[in-house]
Amino acid sequence: MASMCKKKMRVAVAGATGNVGQHVVRALLDAGHEVRALTRDHRKGEEVLGRHARLRLVEGEGDDAGALCTACIKCDAAFLACANCEEQAENEIAFVDAARSAGVEFLVKLGTIRQYTSPTSDVAYARRHAAIEAHLEKTPPKCHMKWAVLSPNCFMSNHLADVFGALPATSTIAYPLDADAGARLVDPRDVGELAAAMLTRPENYDALHGRKLDVSGPEEINMGELAAMYSEALGRPIRFERVSVEKWVAAASRHIPAWLAEDVVKNFELWNAGELCFETSPEAQPLPARTMRQWVQELAPRSPPPE
Repeated sequence: MASMCKKKMRVAVAGATGNVGQHVVRALLDAGHEVRALTRDHRKGEEVLGRHARLRLVEGEGDDAGALCTACIKCDAAFLACANCEEQAENEIAFVDAARSAGVEFLVKLGTIRQYTSPTSDVAYARRHAAIEAHLEKTPPKCHMKWAVLSPNCFMSNHLADVFGALPATSTIAYPLDADAGARLVDPRDVGELAAAMLTRPENYDALHGRKLDVSGPEEINMGELAAMYSEALGRPIRFERVSVEKWVAAASRHIPAWLAEDVVKNFELWNAGELCFETSPEAQPLPARTMRQWVQELAPRSPPPE
């Protein structure tokens, strides 16, 4: 397996405190590279990422042209992620344009599940991802920036809602899923480390240019197995309950915007249909290795005591 580039690089990271972005930053710093981390809140940036001699926090909103320029100028490569929001397409396109103008050589964009990423998708955030990818594909004259998209499967960290919500409250995990329906969930840490490796291997930029790579975990997991893993980790019975789509959306809407809950629930249709069992694209190296059991053993003990 190839290692990260020995040349020390400067990399811009948008969404630096996010689910994946923070792990991109840490992997880059661990490998000796310099990072310009774009964040909306400098204080939160320090809380999540800490302080480091090779880390510069750039505070600014997604549409702040000055902040985008500051983040990207004199950078060799860039990572782009953005929270699901109504301004996502506009903000990510602005970052792409800033990276192009700054002469960035290679950009890795964090996408979403490819099965529903299209301009006509019934998932709003997937339509936004499709619009951003279309903008990447329209390369302006004299622009030499290469790019690739990582399209991860559902994140293991989505189940933090189990750990800090459902488990202490009811000792039950409840989803609109068949108990034996499998999916290859992926740890966002693996996605971040993969992105960092891609960004710091200039010898692979040409081969990766324009590629949209699937990223999944190493094994399938179903809800019956997940409940058993929680039971083992917590030392008490945890059960799985299949609930209706409507009940799940109502519960999720107490914590995330209703429109996002309506979008997210459509993942479970793919899950039940066996469409989230896809493997990682072979070009995506290093392959994600963390298992759901490892994630549960690490995170479940942090769950508050039963109510």
